[in-house]
Amino acid sequence: MSMSYSSLAVIGFGCNLPGGSNGAESYWDTIIQGRSGIKSSRDQRWKYSDYLDTDRTAPERTYCGLGGLLDDFTVRRGRWCSYTAVEKLNRTQMLILDTAIQALGMAGMAPGDSRLKEISLIVGNMLADEAYDHEVLGEIARLALQEAVPDPGERRPYEASLDHSLPVVDDNADSARVVPSALAHPVATLLGLQDRAVVVDGACASGLLVVDAAARYLHDRTSPFVLAVGAMANMAITGNVSFSKIGGLSETDSTPLDENASGLVPGEGAGAVLLCPLAYALEHGMTVYGVIRGSATRTDGRGRAIYAPNMRGQVSAMRQAMAGGNFVADDIDHIETHATGTKAGDTEELLSIKEIASGRRSGPVSLGSVKSLTGHGFPAAGIANLVKVLLCMQHERFAPVHGVKTPHKLIRENPDIFALRREPGTWPIDGSRPRRALVNAFGFGGVNSSVCIEQFDKQYHANLVRVESDTVLPSGKGRAVAIIGTGHCQANAMNNSTLLDDDIDFDWRHFKVPPVLVPHMDGAQRLALEATRRLLAETQIDSDRCGILLGQPAGLEAVARRSFKVRLPEVISALR
Repeated sequence: MSMSYSSLAVIGFGCNLPGGSNGAESYWDTIIQGRSGIKSSRDQRWKYSDYLDTDRTAPERTYCGLGGLLDDFTVRRGRWCSYTAVEKLNRTQMLILDTAIQALGMAGMAPGDSRLKEISLIVGNMLADEAYDHEVLGEIARLALQEAVPDPGERRPYEASLDHSLPVVDDNADSARVVPSALAHPVATLLGLQDRAVVVDGACASGLLVVDAAARYLHDRTSPFVLAVGAMANMAITGNVSFSKIGGLSETDSTPLDENASGLVPGEGAGAVLLCPLAYALEHGMTVYGVIRGSATRTDGRGRAIYAPNMRGQVSAMRQAMAGGNFVADDIDHIETHATGTKAGDTEELLSIKEIASGRRSGPVSLGSVKSLTGHGFPAAGIANLVKVLLCMQHERFAPVHGVKTPHKLIRENPDIFALRREPGTWPIDGSRPRRALVNAFGFGGVNSSVCIEQFDKQYHANLVRVESDTVLPSGKGRAVAIIGTGHCQANAMNNSTLLDDDIDFDWRHFKVPPVLVPHMDGAQRLALEATRRLLAETQIDSDRCGILLGQPAGLEAVARRSFKVRLPEVISALR
């Protein structure tokens, strides 16, 4: 059978995660020892007493005061950059920088290495940095001050006091760098990487969406190396309150794959992998830590709700990742689950895996999860899963899943399909092939990414490269893409001075959006939906066979309004 996926080599990786995991070695120790990084947020990251309420219906309050937190995080600069340069970064960028330095170092690259100019950086993120949330809040507070004190002269002393009173993450952080789209470029510049640094956002799937995006870069010969990073350093209260209102958080603990799991615990952290074509790595004698045989990103399609996952997209992503190597269920030893600890999410993923793994003749597939120790790192979760699997292959052991007292009902009822590893143990090897795993990251809103990875075996993969060289596109050859239609939509300008007040022609009936929700949708969402609807109508394409990529440079108006509503007490206090 012909191959359509050219294998990729992992030539370096790194991480910074809760539980004292400030690198790959300490991460392995954290996993084996069950060292939890989940603790009370209290006043460490937000004013705990102002926002916590055991009444789940209390407006703009949360019942979850827990978080997977990084303690005393510092960037290992070495000769890469100056202390002053690091101080100008926000916390998310610092995490990206630190994990990138780890991955580059593992690959034997040092400052000044000529190969750095050939590396593209792709960052997976959601919610931007805490500094962005504070920046938006500060702008709104200053507008409120202008309303209260119209005279600029009288306003000056108040503005100085206001800036001092509002929360800030880092006084030295450059405000121009806090917008979501600016997270990657300053880091790439500091490291001397190729002038090609981008940010992708697939919500909780972002940590593996970056790997799938990196694969496209490498297959298209856009870059010979890609550094893929998933990073989360926004533990501000707004997201916590929002997730608590749909009952997605736990007030007690993080116990994915447990029958009594009560929700997720937010976490922070970052992970990075440095990738290049496997053929290139072997040709240049590079150390290979793992081989990616397939990657895929799929969406759920039209589901019950944005927060209700369904099997359709999950199964499709896993199957497509396996198809990269022409694999069937018996070719997979282990699945590192996305499992967040929510009943709906864990159940749906186990049902998806059951559909993939049913009919196995080689015994049950091993299941893994690390979120009981780190919390759910959102865009960092997928890359944390991938790094864990790389470490398991390096140590040739299955790592334990901690915190499970009563395994999920589906695990208990299907011992022929699922094997939950609650103790460390040897990862047996099939003599005919390397150890192999699927790694999952499924995102809020229905974005699903999956990666198929196997342990490096010099003889096996040398033979694989010879086969692939005869079946993949030669260097410099791409697939032609035709433009078969266009669609556009814009706000009705009328006589308003700003587009924020303009009407948008949005017929909710086309999208099955309840009319009560339309006023709460952001204008950018409505414009994108309407433009896409017009395009599909013009070209008469089956919407079930069409995906959408949305380009959006900064935060949305709705996000700013939500943050302001949640954090209004802080604004009032600062204005006083």
